[in-house]
Amino acid sequence: MNDAMTNTGIRWLEWSDWSNCSESCGSGVQ
Repeated sequence: MNDAMTNTGIRWLEWSDWSNCSESCGSGVQ
């Protein structure tokens, strides 16, 4: 797995985590 693929995976996980948290944490979390 190259760095680009790894970085994309990490970004996706971060976005997914933020998306899940946004419902409970509110728009204050960025």
